[in-house]
Amino acid sequence: MIKSTPNNRGFTVIELIVAAFVFSVTLLAVTGIFGKSVQIERGGRSAQKVQENIIFVFESMIKEIQVSEVTSANSACTATTLSIDHPIRGSITYSLSGGNLVKNGSVLNSSDVTFDTFKFCITGNGGSGNGDNQSTKVTMIASVRNVIGNSVFSADLQTTVVSRDITLELLN
Repeated sequence: MIKSTPNNRGFTVIELIVAAFVFSVTLLAVTGIFGKSVQIERGGRSAQKVQENIIFVFESMIKEIQVSEVTSANSACTATTLSIDHPIRGSITYSLSGGNLVKNGSVLNSSDVTFDTFKFCITGNGGSGNGDNQSTKVTMIASVRNVIGNSVFSADLQTTVVSRDITLELLN
């Protein structure tokens, strides 16, 4: 007599459906993680562009303000224009125009970012007839954001620089 054994070599339909479901859930999770990582990377690039622009603008302004005489009057953090007299480059004016920081008509920042605000607090305009013999302090307050891409990143920054008029220091 021939003995019959059951055929256990294949998969049932139920097993295939369960395997397809597990594979689909795993693929969905991996796709979600990948999409989120791309979004985080874009946000990081936006933040990097904003930081690079603000650092470039602030550093170039600080270098020039430190060795210049500030010719703008004292302000209560309402000034949107700063005028200085640089010993080599002459008269320099910084202002905010259409979201761009402008130096004597030339845009300092890249087109990737826009400045929402840029204000100057000028105090102790020293030696210019007010008799306080203090160095002029210029506090720059900026709000900047990216304009390229879907991820919006904005930063509010403030820094203070002291103008070092060497003639005042030699007189004292």
